[in-house]
Amino acid sequence: MPHTARFWNKVDKSGACWLWTASARKGYGHFRVGARSKGSHRVSWELERGPIPEGLHVLHNCPGGDNRACVNPDHLWLGTNADNMADKVAKGRHTNQNTYKTHCKRGHEFTPENTHTTSEGWRYCRECKKLTNQQQRRSKNGK
Repeated sequence: MPHTARFWNKVDKSGACWLWTASARKGYGHFRVGARSKGSHRVSWELERGPIPEGLHVLHNCPGGDNRACVNPDHLWLGTNADNMADKVAKGRHTNQNTYKTHCKRGHEFTPENTHTTSEGWRYCRECKKLTNQQQRRSKNGK
């Protein structure tokens, strides 16, 4: 059976949210395409809307609230990693307690001027990074 038919056979379309009924991890459905397992919401997007541009995530926007098992393409949208992180926090699913810290481990405050956020959503203290770089230069120069 082609993977399109196999995919939709695992979906319950009886409600507004189309629910994934097969294997899932942490509430998200998973579907095997060839040798690779992919998120069922991503497969749904690809089948109905086309390829997902590199670097973008498929996010949920279900009218009835957060529903990770939903694969209804009308309840999905594309967003950046920053969009995904903001969406997780807004929905109360962000488990990384570091997000809520106001100071780094050395006691420097996380201010806009002293905080760098990477493209992956990680943040670090600029003052600590400066100190680490100085220590590495001293070690390299034998001082």
